[in-house]
Amino acid sequence: MNTSLSSNRLTGLTLLIAIAFFMEQLDSTIAVTAINNIANDLSVHSTTITMAIAVYIMTLAIFLPIGGWSAKNFGCKNTFLFAIILFTIGSFGCGFSNNIYLFLSSEVVQGIGAALMVPVGRLFVIQNSKKSELAKRISILVWPGLIAPIFGPSLGAYITTYYSWHWIFFINIPIAIILFFLAWYFLPTENINKQSRIKLDSLGFLLSSLMLVMGLGSLDWLSNFGINRIIPWALLTSSIIFGTLLNNHISKSESPIFSLAPWKNDKNFKHTLISGSICRAALSGLPILIPLFLQSELGLSMIESGNIILTMFAGNLLMKTFTTSIITKCGFKKPLIISSLISTLSILGCWYGQHNILFICVMLFLIGCMRSLQFSLYNTLAFSELPKPFLNSANVLNNLFTQISFAIGITLVSIFIRLGSNSNVVSSSHISILPFLGFALLALLPLMFLCFIHKDYGNSVR
Repeated sequence: MNTSLSSNRLTGLTLLIAIAFFMEQLDSTIAVTAINNIANDLSVHSTTITMAIAVYIMTLAIFLPIGGWSAKNFGCKNTFLFAIILFTIGSFGCGFSNNIYLFLSSEVVQGIGAALMVPVGRLFVIQNSKKSELAKRISILVWPGLIAPIFGPSLGAYITTYYSWHWIFFINIPIAIILFFLAWYFLPTENINKQSRIKLDSLGFLLSSLMLVMGLGSLDWLSNFGINRIIPWALLTSSIIFGTLLNNHISKSESPIFSLAPWKNDKNFKHTLISGSICRAALSGLPILIPLFLQSELGLSMIESGNIILTMFAGNLLMKTFTTSIITKCGFKKPLIISSLISTLSILGCWYGQHNILFICVMLFLIGCMRSLQFSLYNTLAFSELPKPFLNSANVLNNLFTQISFAIGITLVSIFIRLGSNSNVVSSSHISILPFLGFALLALLPLMFLCFIHKDYGNSVR
């Protein structure tokens, strides 16, 4: 731990990194509502733009392990600054795109920049935080993942309606420039021993890339074309095969792209990672499902339904003030069990209160509260008892599982809607109870794995 950093300074740096995370997370959802406008301007089909956005998420996931390697070899500060530069260049390119090729390549550059920001920023905070302050720091880092998916579609709809889709990407530029200079001035410079630098595990990176490309590609295919095709299942099978090869390679390599030691040596960490990923998948699809539902059943506009979703943000914000005290007084396991039950009932409540906007708002507020609490608890618990040598690898694993779980949650929205309707087309014409029932059951599933986590696990950060 870098003891030269005061508590106040580290809190400020944590907030700085959280803002960078917010910018990265926002870009994953803000362009969704502008897909048709972008497609018309670039003279391509809307599915092509959907693919380009999926490429951004896929690139982000693929290059996540590079962030951990880069932090070891070049330092957190240098990697973080380089990531901001890449993200800014990508934003410029997307905003000025006049053809699909420039737009697609710019999304790739953005994705690489985002991939370097995510693990490196979190690793810096974890490595420099005392155990007693870890919950507070993680709570700050979690809020971008809570707020951005809620604000993204509404903000994108507003910008596209009243300005131009180009500004969806241009708004990143001033934020990125300010973040760069603040990070350059305030982030401490590490002393990097050039002799201790490790060579990039090229084979491990190739195998992990193929695994993620095939896996996320299958999810994107399922999301757009349904489950009655052989291609997504062939891609998923290929992903499992490459994952098996990657596991064998990591077990034999002296310096793998990332280590599985935290997963293999700490059963509590493994079960925390699994249950947390299921929870994120269950809750990440709701900011997309609920607006479609409100437009379908209540005839609300895209902007009106987006405004109602903001009640989830109010719940997120309120719960943030109580998260640290809940951890201190109650630990982790019991609050996670109770919040899983409340999330399940609240998701079902959104369906049964479909003709009462006030009741839906109350349910969304509760979901926001539980979402905030669960994300903070899982992210803190994952690193609470790990020794320092495991932190880098655990950070990479946590980020990989997080990105995959978000992709699964978004994919399940379209799959559940298709399964619950007579049509194979996802639209807001009618949404049955099936998506709500599916996400409610998914929100309940983490209880199976929480049972295997020791009741005192995580007490060192209380």
